[in-house]
Amino acid sequence: MKQVPKEFEELSRYNMFPTTDVISLDYHKNRNQNNMDLMKGLQMLYQWEGNLSVFEGMVMSRIVTLILAALANDRELLHIINKNKEEKIDMCESIRLYRERILNEGENKGLIETLVDLLKLKLGKLSPKVEKEIENINDEQLNKLKLKIFTIENEEDILNAIK
Repeated sequence: MKQVPKEFEELSRYNMFPTTDVISLDYHKNRNQNNMDLMKGLQMLYQWEGNLSVFEGMVMSRIVTLILAALANDRELLHIINKNKEEKIDMCESIRLYRERILNEGENKGLIETLVDLLKLKLGKLSPKVEKEIENINDEQLNKLKLKIFTIENEEDILNAIK
């Protein structure tokens, strides 16, 4: 490992903790399918450059995919895999859902920032309380606020729109 994850830093101080470059390991030498999938998955994640097709057909046990997400230190990917209750997990599909979720969150964040800017322009300013309320809205509330933006005259209208 080039950099030991923070969760394992304490363990890495002991001589018995073997450290190796995962990328250079030949995962084919593993006799256990889960170990082989884990090594192959780690190599793919560490070398991944965004092309989903590299994960095409990569189906592995639920426990291996959870370990991969944990070692990648990615809570979103871990959450997506954890929601899938199947015993075998399609990594390509999981990562596709992960990307979709991240993109959606980014789009919503941008829309929220735009709405806050427009509301500030329209009302002059927003109180920190109302601004925080807007920043924490869900998808349904965001759509309501978006549709009512032209009828809003004060902060009370904003709060009514997102409730």
